[in-house]
Amino acid sequence: MPCDSKYCEADEREKESRLVCQHLTYLYTCLNQDIPEIIATASENYYGDIENLDKNTATLCDMIKNLSIKQSNKFVWNARDTKSRKLADWWYNHLEYDGQKEKIKQEEERKEKIKKRALLKLTKKEREALELD
Repeated sequence: MPCDSKYCEADEREKESRLVCQHLTYLYTCLNQDIPEIIATASENYYGDIENLDKNTATLCDMIKNLSIKQSNKFVWNARDTKSRKLADWWYNHLEYDGQKEKIKQEEERKEKIKKRALLKLTKKEREALELD
């Protein structure tokens, strides 16, 4: 078996972290805002910054949500700009993932409500027999 360096390749979270930081760098630049050094560094680092991935993802999500329609059209939905198209692709996937999470959460809440209603129908003896009290 030949030696190789596959163990050095960035994993999916590391790739996503770098991508999120690249998108943040792009948006900060578009909005004429200072780019936090940790974001700038992670956007160029092969492994990104997975320790802050969730925080950076939330920041990017909030930044996009808070853009005006004009800014959104210019910086996210501008088909003539490569960075804008890549950000639009990321945003679309992010919204789809958030939608799936929301559906799962709503289904869990629905099941919990049904469970509570069913438990309220049980007598005290039935709850004791089921060791629910």
